[in-house]
Amino acid sequence: MLVKHIEEPFADKKTLGLRIRAINRELGEILRPTAVAWKEQLERLRAERAASDLVTDRTYPFCFWDPREIEDKAR
Repeated sequence: MLVKHIEEPFADKKTLGLRIRAINRELGEILRPTAVAWKEQLERLRAERAASDLVTDRTYPFCFWDPREIEDKAR
């Protein structure tokens, strides 16, 4: 609603802008733990996908891969 009010002809744009920034900061603080958790989950999923891509690669058998590349996937 604040964004809508800022468009009004005689709106106090400075005060409304400051309030919008304050709300955005508060929301950022509230949502920071969720954002961190999602980023960590995304990193885990990317690592799992990379491991899966390596193990399921059909270009040549896994026995031809460098053992250091696949040692953590073979467990």
